[in-house]
Amino acid sequence: ALCHSRPGMADPPKKRILVVDDDNAIRVGVAMALRGPYEIETAEDAATAFDRLDRKPPIDLLICDVNMPEVTGFDLVKQLRDSPTLGKIPVMFLTARDRPQDVIEGINMGARYYMTKPFKVEALMDKVKRLIGR
Repeated sequence: ALCHSRPGMADPPKKRILVVDDDNAIRVGVAMALRGPYEIETAEDAATAFDRLDRKPPIDLLICDVNMPEVTGFDLVKQLRDSPTLGKIPVMFLTARDRPQDVIEGINMGARYYMTKPFKVEALMDKVKRLIGR
């Protein structure tokens, strides 16, 4: 049976995704692809990402590049995993680094998915849905 919402019933809040990439075109592209079903926030580096992760409302999924200046995506996720509060946030890498050892390192770090660029929007949507639902 279809579930009809009654007047006055609020829609559940959208899941929040933080996209971290030093490439503006990628940030915009991912945000455009996922906006609608999800609330999208972006950060151009690890410092900005950490600042956002520390604040409310909480982030439901982190989509992160690996190759970034100063602090790499791998370093960002290592620091995240050390945090008692933030360590549980699911992580997905979206990166141009496609060497097998990079993929293994990302997965060993606890990333749920490791996607390489260029990516297909459908594949990205599918993985996000699997991770955090609608």
